[in-house]
Amino acid sequence: MKANASVPATDPMLSKNREIYDHSDDEIWQRAVYEPVHDGWHFTNIGGRRALRRIAELVDLKADMQVLDLCCGSGAALRYLKLNYGISATGLDINPSQIARACERTADLEGLQFVVADATNWISENRYDLAFALDSLTLIPDMEGFFSTARKSLNAGGLFALTDVVEGQNLSESMRAFASQEDGIVTLASSQAIAEAMAQSGFDRIEIFSDNAEAVRVFSLIFNRVHSEEGWGELPRDRVDSWKELSARYLAAFQADELGYATVIGRAA
Repeated sequence: MKANASVPATDPMLSKNREIYDHSDDEIWQRAVYEPVHDGWHFTNIGGRRALRRIAELVDLKADMQVLDLCCGSGAALRYLKLNYGISATGLDINPSQIARACERTADLEGLQFVVADATNWISENRYDLAFALDSLTLIPDMEGFFSTARKSLNAGGLFALTDVVEGQNLSESMRAFASQEDGIVTLASSQAIAEAMAQSGFDRIEIFSDNAEAVRVFSLIFNRVHSEEGWGELPRDRVDSWKELSARYLAAFQADELGYATVIGRAA
């Protein structure tokens, strides 16, 4: 495995990524997300294993396939795919701290490498059979650049799978502003708009799968956990209160179709 630094430390996207994810190993994440939602796996996304299993089924994932995780975070998704499907893979992320965690947490596995880079302009030396991104596009202002990287990284006919929060039919400006302020969400498009952008970037055979029910299920679990008073007394009250507000707002938004959750896939033409 290797980690190659190539992103300026002052990059605004990197700064927001660090603000959100550099503390994703703390006790609140563990108790509010990893334990109740992902059975201990350190997935910082909504879809987790369910999303990965769907992607694996769609591409008929096999051990001899090459996989690219755009915005891989601490490497949990690639660790899961390696252990369950035996693939070789590259993980890409703009945050050096996350890449360091990914290298450390997959040190016992062969065939995985991790790169510090911007997913909107990275040029791959290899070609992949599958590229995917979980809950990442919302944090990236350059959708065109992101899709271009995915397309150029794939073999002809290779699958690109994007699972993410999307704009719901009833999205209010107040919810859009809240998501931007609290979670750095800068790209909040409808699943149809994402599909159209993928087509313009050179993908065909595009399909959309709605996962709204999964988002409601996940945020219900988080909401119930953080609103339980058991064991939270020793943690900073302001952080616990923030998680309570976040879980309540997001749960209500998914229930009211202000936000949606979807998987959009396409093949490299």
